[in-house]
Amino acid sequence: MADSPVILTIDVTATELAEIDVLIDQGVVHSREDFLNRAVRQELERNRAIIQTVSAEEPHGKSLDTLVGSYTYTDQDILEQLKQGTRSKLFIIGHLNLSKITNEGNLFKAIKTITVVGKLTASPTVVAHYQGS
Repeated sequence: MADSPVILTIDVTATELAEIDVLIDQGVVHSREDFLNRAVRQELERNRAIIQTVSAEEPHGKSLDTLVGSYTYTDQDILEQLKQGTRSKLFIIGHLNLSKITNEGNLFKAIKTITVVGKLTASPTVVAHYQGS
């Protein structure tokens, strides 16, 4: 699933900005945004082992579901989870969207804990329920 872009403000020196502009003028990158996107992707790839180590750890126990990326859960997803008869413990690196959930009671029955490194989109009730879980 594709993530929605997040606007990020950074500080660079005048010299660094000028060097980026030289790369643009020379056709190495198309724009400042292109340069920054490439730099972020390269740094993430260079540190992929760290991200995988963190996502593989199970701070909540053996039944931890670790997901990296952007995920949206619906009432139907929660009903499927309830049919399985297990309570999930979610560890998300990225974005978890629970805003489509209308039956919060079922959500609370199906998912025991949620830890998000990134962004959680959910009702205030859901956020409060899982805060510190």
